[in-house]
Amino acid sequence: MYKLFVVLFSMILFSCSGGGSSEYRSAKTYVSTQDYDRAEEQCLKGIENNPEDALTPYYLALNIYGAPNSPKKNYTKTAQYFKIALEMDSKDGEAQNLPEPLSVINKDNQQIELNTIIEAISHYRYMIWAEIYNSSIELIQKQNINEAINKLELATMIDPENALSYDMLSRLFFESEKFNLSLSNADKALSLDKNLTDMYTVKAEISKMSNNYIEAENFLRKAYDLSIRNDETPERLTNHMAALFDILFLNGKKSEALSLSEKLIEKDPENVLLYSNAGALYQNILIDENARANENFKNLSNLNEQELEDLKLIYEDCINLAGKARENFLMCNQFELDETKSEEYYREAKRLKVIVNEIKSNIRKIDRRIDDL
Repeated sequence: MYKLFVVLFSMILFSCSGGGSSEYRSAKTYVSTQDYDRAEEQCLKGIENNPEDALTPYYLALNIYGAPNSPKKNYTKTAQYFKIALEMDSKDGEAQNLPEPLSVINKDNQQIELNTIIEAISHYRYMIWAEIYNSSIELIQKQNINEAINKLELATMIDPENALSYDMLSRLFFESEKFNLSLSNADKALSLDKNLTDMYTVKAEISKMSNNYIEAENFLRKAYDLSIRNDETPERLTNHMAALFDILFLNGKKSEALSLSEKLIEKDPENVLLYSNAGALYQNILIDENARANENFKNLSNLNEQELEDLKLIYEDCINLAGKARENFLMCNQFELDETKSEEYYREAKRLKVIVNEIKSNIRKIDRRIDDL
């Protein structure tokens, strides 16, 4: 259900040769002797004394706060000092180089060379993010939702530009009924990646809770249209279509809902639920139209010829609607594996046949009335 990311993560410790401040070189020496307290102290001192040198905060973030074997490991501080390093690096408008190039395996399992601090932070940010994100998925699978949320919030600190962290947070907050937090994370995710169709679905569900069904429809249209453009799997596309179908019906756009229903059935021609939904929709339209016609039929003797012809047309439309509804319920009867439910669909189809016979009887009366005029 949840995607895990491959983490090819090896910490690079720089050799003592190369450039950098005296504090940076001292910190590397202390790290090599496992004296992380003094290494941290030297890095902090170096940052204070060299406010434009991005190498020291980068080293502090990665090799002291981010190293797997470091007693100082603290990914919150890793995020903090990655950010400081990037701010320092941007001051003169030129990317600062690493003391020496680093050969690494990237997230696509390709051998690449890192030359600048920006490139290195981008690479290791992703690796640390993937580690944290994967651990959050494991927590979700164990139903430890609050801990998973904490992990994901840490992931947003490590890599604030990765939309998937906000996507998952939005889902978890929605399930936890913290809808404001769900909405804000959905908005953040979409600001980073407009193609996250499920985030539009989340926003639609929250809109429906506020009885804003028009807004919900707009979000579900976006999700459906994007799923087509993104060539999503048939299963996901069907889910988006079904959600849009429901809201169209709710908003009284029955013709459009029926058109969408036919497309859904084309994509999944043995899905009982789709036939059931279509049958129910045709049946509901039939009930409304038949009720309207029956009100006019009560005044049959007072209607002129044109009004009688119009009434006859409404009844003929009702026969077509009943036929469509009956056809879908019979398909349900054919594909439904539960015998009890299958029989219920068959009984509903028979009841529609009775309604059609009643309508035909009314049409014959209308014809006789027209002949009498």
